[in-house]
Amino acid sequence: ERRLNQGKIPPVWDDYGLYFTDGINLPPTYWSSEDLLKYLETGRSSDVPVPKWTVTQLNNSDTVSLALAGDYLVTVNESPTPRSLVSTWTVSGINPENGRVDWKTWLEKPAVPGALLIDREGRVLVAHEGGGLSCLGGDGAIKSYINYLVKEMEKSGDGKERITNLLNDSLAKINTEGARNLIIDMMKDNGIVVGKEAKENGAVIEWHLTSPLPFNEEHRFDEAFVSPATPDLTAPITVDDATHAWRTYTTIDRDGMIDLAEIYGRLEDSAVLAYAEIDLKEDRDLALYVGSNDGFLLWFNGEEAGRYESGRAYSPDQDLLHVKGKKGKNRILMKITNLGSRWAFSVRLVDDQSKPINLASLN
Repeated sequence: ERRLNQGKIPPVWDDYGLYFTDGINLPPTYWSSEDLLKYLETGRSSDVPVPKWTVTQLNNSDTVSLALAGDYLVTVNESPTPRSLVSTWTVSGINPENGRVDWKTWLEKPAVPGALLIDREGRVLVAHEGGGLSCLGGDGAIKSYINYLVKEMEKSGDGKERITNLLNDSLAKINTEGARNLIIDMMKDNGIVVGKEAKENGAVIEWHLTSPLPFNEEHRFDEAFVSPATPDLTAPITVDDATHAWRTYTTIDRDGMIDLAEIYGRLEDSAVLAYAEIDLKEDRDLALYVGSNDGFLLWFNGEEAGRYESGRAYSPDQDLLHVKGKKGKNRILMKITNLGSRWAFSVRLVDDQSKPINLASLN
């Protein structure tokens, strides 16, 4: 028999495993779902699971709260202070791949056990004993943190490369609009071409997205919700008394993949509209490689160019759509539908020989 989660603090989990503290004054641990399921199925002593990692940097503290925030495990910890009756309270960000504490900040007052939340903007909210709330993170904190790292990296010989890697890594992990726009602006300020490799591969990386729309018997696959030829990005879309605003999103994925599950969650019977513009130097024949999970309906300059109406897993370049591009602005409107679980999409431009059109050179 192996007893788990004896710390009396609610655990958290993702698709791959469980994170919890196994006792009072014991650090957080991570357990693989695969290992736990195997033990439950076999019951053999040889299959008794062991943690994949333990946060040894928190050995001398008591973990009172756990939460998952994007690609981090966030904990609130109480630590004894030498020669003092007053404890030290901290919030730590733990890398889920290796259990290393990547960042830590201090709280001014004791926290309520279990009272840790992550809001939709990725901010960390901690409730305090006796009242009060601490809000950590947000756009200002991200900007200050990246500015600090940029200044430190500029002191070294490989500073530009390290800055580029840092900002690309941040952009790959953060999905809130304000924070992403800050990072993109900082990349441009440092002379970094955003998504250079993706653009050279023909990937469309800059999109306007709606919030999730209904996809059901009342709102079927062919419903566009807007004019495919001239969508008004300044006007929210009203559907069934609910308002759906547009937001910007830039991906740096080489194939242009946008993971809608990471942005909006794993929703059932939902759809999203995505709009992009491409400037061409001349009239020319083009082809669009489209990947989607699940279905898609795509209009090019207001005309339907292709569709896929069933469910499927995402991979790049699943469908090839032939279109005629015109000199100047070309409009792509795409509707992505989701039956459930993960959803994503990508669009990549190629010429009539299926060679990528270098969008970096066009811009």
